[in-house]
Amino acid sequence: MKRHVVSLLSCGLLAGCATSPPPIDEPSALPTTPNTSEQPSPAAFHFKSGTLEIGDFDPYTLGDDIFDPCTEISPEEFAAAGFDNVEPIPEEYRNLNSEIKACFFDSELKNYVMSLSSTNANRKIVESKRKIPARFHSQSLPPLFVYGTGLPDDSDCYAQVDTKRGGLTVSVTQPPGLGSFEESCNVAIASLESLFENAD
Repeated sequence: MKRHVVSLLSCGLLAGCATSPPPIDEPSALPTTPNTSEQPSPAAFHFKSGTLEIGDFDPYTLGDDIFDPCTEISPEEFAAAGFDNVEPIPEEYRNLNSEIKACFFDSELKNYVMSLSSTNANRKIVESKRKIPARFHSQSLPPLFVYGTGLPDDSDCYAQVDTKRGGLTVSVTQPPGLGSFEESCNVAIASLESLFENAD
């Protein structure tokens, strides 16, 4: 567990990377107003606490509005998604990175340490720091992407979907030598899909 917490708060989830805004580009053309009558309603997680809309967010203006899965998802919603014994990060680790809201959970897969978290690092920031393999896909969550820690031979995997209130991420760790990156990613993707599919 300790190894997973340190990985989650440091080399894994890229929270805290949005420390200064990027340079502002000059607009190349005047913005156009979209025809909202022809656009489908945005995909979202529908929790009892409210709707968490899937979509881009600005990490430099998000501030303290990061979604907190530990408090904004009910025990019943966690249970429906197959997340058992959900607990927040242990008290002694909470000050290591205040820009991550995370909790750990159990699943039927006993060899895995798993967590659900929100971060202020969007896909663009992740892509600047980590490789995003193109071979992983989700039919129910097309914006989902995965990445690892960037360490050699590491099996840790993070499956993330960007929402209006930060990147919602399931992380999966296996004991050294007992699994592969592909296996961890498949578990992480399935867990995030289950949360989405059972949030209604």
